[in-house]
Amino acid sequence: MNHTTNNQQPQCSYIVPVYNGETYLEECLDSILRQTANDFEIILINDGSTDTSAAICYDYAQKDSRIRVIHQANAGVAASRNLGIELAKGEYLCFIDSDDIIASTFFESLYNAQCEHKVDVSITKFYRFNKNGMNKTANKLNDGYYEKELLHEHCLCRVASLDKNLGSVDIFFFGFGGILYKRKKIKDLNIKFPPCIRYEDTLFLMDYLLSCENAYILHDSLYGYRTNPTSSMNALRTLDFADLKIQFQGIAQLADKHKLSVSAQLEQRIAGLKNRYLYDASIILSKYPLFPDTTISFEYAHSHAQELRLFYADSFRYLSLSKRIKVELLLLVYNVRLMYKLYFYLKRNKITHKN
Repeated sequence: MNHTTNNQQPQCSYIVPVYNGETYLEECLDSILRQTANDFEIILINDGSTDTSAAICYDYAQKDSRIRVIHQANAGVAASRNLGIELAKGEYLCFIDSDDIIASTFFESLYNAQCEHKVDVSITKFYRFNKNGMNKTANKLNDGYYEKELLHEHCLCRVASLDKNLGSVDIFFFGFGGILYKRKKIKDLNIKFPPCIRYEDTLFLMDYLLSCENAYILHDSLYGYRTNPTSSMNALRTLDFADLKIQFQGIAQLADKHKLSVSAQLEQRIAGLKNRYLYDASIILSKYPLFPDTTISFEYAHSHAQELRLFYADSFRYLSLSKRIKVELLLLVYNVRLMYKLYFYLKRNKITHKN
């Protein structure tokens, strides 16, 4: 095989953050090593794993000189990816999660699409899979060529977290990993992952796409996302409002950088977060069978509400909100129990809430 030596520039750098990924890491690495285009390097960032991930990384690096292993104290996936960008030598970058897999033609297909259609970015569709099999219907995209204006329009759609089709296609209904990035563009524009736990990939992706003049979406699904379902309670416990503030600040910075107006989209985002919280709280407070320990659950919901109120109060200072949203947020800020009762009343009477 025509492998790249450590002193040469590879065509592609695969950046793989690893944290306690022993169960699926080998499957992930094997899928990369099976690429039909073999001029690449793999950068494994072991982010303070406490299982056998470090040993697996070491074993693979011993067998293949294209693999580099970096060990660091646990700093999170954003810091791991940023470190990978700094260390990468490839002309192109791909970000692969350690429990995901890619098709053998992943890079070759994305690279050929960029060259053939002369675009800044190429995107593959994806599928979700688990131990029971694959779901090939994860994407709802039209493949083909997209101009800058449509890319920007869909970025605004993403800000609001809307499941909305513009021109019969939602360009953001694809996975962050199924994209071929140009390293020079990332370095020249100083695009980095923000230090938040959730959605750091969304902000990075938006910044990159907003700097692109055009894109091409492939027909095939070449990236496999492994799904690990979590309960509604787990989703509630991990909702981090410090993260939300970083997201909103990041979105505001992107809007300023790319000269976009995002006020309406941010307001829709806030409304969506409010409804999500009230739904989660209703599950707890209505003694849903999954959560029998209602005393602990209520105490957690109450402390969670305190964080939510602070977040919304902060939002008043830098967002122009509609009167309806302001009234709802004031109820939440000053009387969270009343807001719960209102939510239950609407739910019992099947009154549809419209933002």
